[in-house]
Amino acid sequence: MPKLIFLTSESPFPPSGGGKIRDLNLLKVLSERAEVEVLCFRGARAPDPPPEGLKLTALPRRKAPLWKRSIYPLRPYIVNGYSPEMERALSERAAPGRVLWISRLAMAQYLPAAKVLGYRVVLDEHNVESNLLYASALSSPRRYPALLHAFQCGYHESRFCGQADAVVATSDIDASRLGKLAPSLRSESKLHVVPNTIDADSFEPLRSQPGSTLFFSGTLSYGPNIEALHWFCEEILPRLRRARGNRLPRVVVAGADPSAETRQLLERAGIEVHANPPSILPFLSEAAVVMVPLKSGSGTRFKILEAMAAGKAVVSTGKGAEGLVLSPTYDIWIADAADRFTSAILHLIDDPQLRADMGARAAETIRRRYDWRSLRPLVASVLESVSVPAGGG
Repeated sequence: MPKLIFLTSESPFPPSGGGKIRDLNLLKVLSERAEVEVLCFRGARAPDPPPEGLKLTALPRRKAPLWKRSIYPLRPYIVNGYSPEMERALSERAAPGRVLWISRLAMAQYLPAAKVLGYRVVLDEHNVESNLLYASALSSPRRYPALLHAFQCGYHESRFCGQADAVVATSDIDASRLGKLAPSLRSESKLHVVPNTIDADSFEPLRSQPGSTLFFSGTLSYGPNIEALHWFCEEILPRLRRARGNRLPRVVVAGADPSAETRQLLERAGIEVHANPPSILPFLSEAAVVMVPLKSGSGTRFKILEAMAAGKAVVSTGKGAEGLVLSPTYDIWIADAADRFTSAILHLIDDPQLRADMGARAAETIRRRYDWRSLRPLVASVLESVSVPAGGG
């Protein structure tokens, strides 16, 4: 079997958060085709043992000298904190034609060294980071420093994408954005779409639970999620309460790292908040309707994939469902205006059969299109494009 190095920032074992879930599902497929070693940095806690067939090497993350740290605020994060230990580890494992799969733009700073060492490099973008930063900068009170960081990120993103042998996006929309950043990706046919996926089978036990709450999940320190919750509390929740009063179901929010300000916003609105839960599965089980009122962001949402796999009716904005190939009103309800978002939630609350039918169709769509096993032909195509030698080293 050929050997492949998978470079990521932190161990995906356990797979906490969307990025690590993506890493894990890709590793499942890659390990069917190659002998895979995961190279990463040590996190705050010891990683779990990797699944059988995968090797994990976690390196210490060294602090940069003080003089270097002082200039970091002037540079985008994707070129900060370069580790000589990581470059040395790549050098020790280098062999002509060996594939290096780089997960996330933050690790692409090792791409130039990897090319010199003879690796064939796949860069998995996860999100179009410069697009996220530009959108965030336009709503930031410190707009001009934020725009500078977005511009710098776009420059490096374009440079790294142009140097990679293959670049992976999570959706056609993000692929289009990357093609504009680095036109050579399209002209040289180096751009591939490999969507986010989940293990659909693990959500099957939740499909028989009708649920009774309105539920939102996500990282509660993430700007687009905070923006979404503000919009929900200010525009949608008052409409729901005017329409249903005391008959409105419990509204539940669960996610990692909420600030004191975010907790206060939600608690003042009478929303039940669960910070850093070990699992969202119990909350999904209790949900009648899952809401995704996102107004900004990039990539595709694991929260939608998970809710649909659990057989739950989902109401989302168009931005929230961006990049997912779904049928509105069949798999998911899409609404961008506050009154339409409210109306969709009320329709689903009032009609248990409608919820059940939509949830059943959604679960089947996830099983067919967004289960990790569907990645096999897509990953095979990526590897073939970088010419992995059959049985080579």
